[in-house]
Amino acid sequence: MAGSPLISLCMIVRDEEERLGRCLESARPFVDEIVVVDTGSTDGTVALAERHGARVVHEPWTDDFSAARNRSLEEARGRWILVLDADEILSEEAGRHLRRIAAEEKVLAAVFTMRCAESDGGDTRSLMVRAFRRREDIRFRYRIHEQVLPDIVRVLKDEGLEQRLCPGEIFHDGYLEEVVESRGKNERNLRIYELQLQETPDDAFMLYKYADFLRRIEGREEARRDALERAFAVVEALDSEERLSLSFCGQICALLAEALQREGDLERAFEVSTLGVSTCQTTADLYYVHGNTALLLGDSTTAEEAFEECRACADRPGPIACAPEIMGLGAAMGLARARFLQGWTDEAVQDAVAILEEHPRSEEALNLVVDLHRSAGLYSDLMGRLGEVVLRDPSWAAVWFRGAELLAGLRLYQKALPWIMRASELGLPTTETKALEGECFLGIGMAEKAMDAFEEGLPDPRCHAGLIVLQLLCRSEPTEPLDPSDSDLFQACRTLLGRITSDENHPFREGLTSARSWIRALNSRNRPFLEEAMA
Repeated sequence: MAGSPLISLCMIVRDEEERLGRCLESARPFVDEIVVVDTGSTDGTVALAERHGARVVHEPWTDDFSAARNRSLEEARGRWILVLDADEILSEEAGRHLRRIAAEEKVLAAVFTMRCAESDGGDTRSLMVRAFRRREDIRFRYRIHEQVLPDIVRVLKDEGLEQRLCPGEIFHDGYLEEVVESRGKNERNLRIYELQLQETPDDAFMLYKYADFLRRIEGREEARRDALERAFAVVEALDSEERLSLSFCGQICALLAEALQREGDLERAFEVSTLGVSTCQTTADLYYVHGNTALLLGDSTTAEEAFEECRACADRPGPIACAPEIMGLGAAMGLARARFLQGWTDEAVQDAVAILEEHPRSEEALNLVVDLHRSAGLYSDLMGRLGEVVLRDPSWAAVWFRGAELLAGLRLYQKALPWIMRASELGLPTTETKALEGECFLGIGMAEKAMDAFEEGLPDPRCHAGLIVLQLLCRSEPTEPLDPSDSDLFQACRTLLGRITSDENHPFREGLTSARSWIRALNSRNRPFLEEAMA
């Protein structure tokens, strides 16, 4: 290829007039040729590409990204290929270093740091091969999430060539939520995933990407779970060398373990995540779910190790992009909980306080502070901490509500009421505040105000339970049938009745205690529910 261009920028586009210009401007100083495969644009994309010096090739769209990508490779003349999408920007640093890397004979491919914008204003980072030598034996595969990596890995192994990390970055914003919705990407991608899986139903990579994609599609939980199980079955069957060589195997373990954890199958979740951290390329997500599962199982040592590794991932981007909050706030909170379980009570409590100071509006951090103080019996210290937060941020409804919960739990109902009222004034949803407000009014003997609060909070089961308690106090049987299988209502009734009857100073304790004989005398279908709730 003597005398041929050094680098060809290869792109596939369709209706990218709004974004294509900035991409081409970022890459043009560092490439010798621009090849754009257009798959059916109806806007000004083609004219814009040609104005930037691109050679435009027209290719009919067949729901196959790899087919379009491979057409661009066939049209390229450069010794190296740089692949970009229209919603990406090549940094100047990355462009300069790529030209140096491409001049080295022993280098086959270049890995870039991909920085992807998120809808919350943050970004994620991952590593991805985006430049490689033009060769007949390197081609894209898969209709969606098209990959050249399998071919590159094979050539690297067979020929002893090198892969380099290119300094700089490629910035991507095409998966911002509003962009995805406006361009109909979800509907298109779902269709292509299903086509690909008809062709390769047991491909672990495609099953993984499909399951990950289904997180954003409502009503597809069962399909997502099935895809994860099928992907994990493939991963489990691989030999150790191949499992370690595939960058996505660890993330498959992370996603399945997370699903199992949510379902309450902690033992299997731990088995899956353990396989991931011990035999696969690891990710922050994998360490995070491994740590959380270990915590739930009471294994604080494993949890601490996992959260330390999760936090360290922030300094070493890997092949899978993970949310920064997992490596930051999430890992820090996990470490505090693990150390608390190990008996480092004071240190863990101080860590929790420091986390809240670093993340001053995080309800997760606030809950951590409350949970650890309460578990340690540090009620006075906790009330002082909440008071400090209120002084710093008097408009934060959540802290007023947690203060009300604390005071009510200590049976300081009169003191709790101003806190709960303030939380309501600051806009905390009625469904969260009215049950506690009604319980506080019960605690100071104000039945009518309690009834008002409970009625306003319906259909929350805790408010429904409060109204049932008031009916029992009046020896008035609930008119609606009480279903023993309604676990939420039953548990709410049992909890509230237990709090009242266990408090010797509660104004309605005696009334409810004496209601037991009245309930036993009832001749109605509600008696079993009420008797069990009062037991």
